[in-house]
Amino acid sequence: MHKSLVIILVAVGLTYSLQGTAQQSRADQLMVDADSYRAQLEELELGADRYDPSLLESLESLAGVMVGLDQFNEADEILDRVIQILRINEGLYTDRQFPFLVLSIRNDVRRGNWRGANETMDHLVRLYTLVPRQWDEELINELVQISDLHLEGVAGTWGSGRIIIFEPRTVFLGLLCELARGFGQEMICV
Repeated sequence: MHKSLVIILVAVGLTYSLQGTAQQSRADQLMVDADSYRAQLEELELGADRYDPSLLESLESLAGVMVGLDQFNEADEILDRVIQILRINEGLYTDRQFPFLVLSIRNDVRRGNWRGANETMDHLVRLYTLVPRQWDEELINELVQISDLHLEGVAGTWGSGRIIIFEPRTVFLGLLCELARGFGQEMICV
């Protein structure tokens, strides 16, 4: 019986060791990817200005890698830059910024920056009321993500003595306006 216990402990130890090795391998690969995207950006920036749209793909990839490495502050800076490039090149209300605003909110939630998440959420919901969008799967996915983020805000702060949630009236009004538009209804959204 004693041998069985030793065998089980060795097997459990090997399992944890392999999991640790796999996680380290993933982190190592992400670091290699980050270096690669940074090198791409440096090369692209030699022939372009800071707000050139050709930088978007590399910036988006680098932001994803930074989130994978739990480098949320750097991911935040990169996402801000992506949003600025889109606004400068496509206009302040470009609908291409919406997915990046959702990513920015999610990143702020990961960082515990509830104030920043709330401010970006308010801005995003306001944009939903101002910018007509095609009612499609992408929009539905964004709205589901916003709803999930709202619930994450409640669950993430539950029991902490304070509950941080996004302003329910603002979120509800923005989603209601978008839903009404999706069904071809006119609604005055303020």
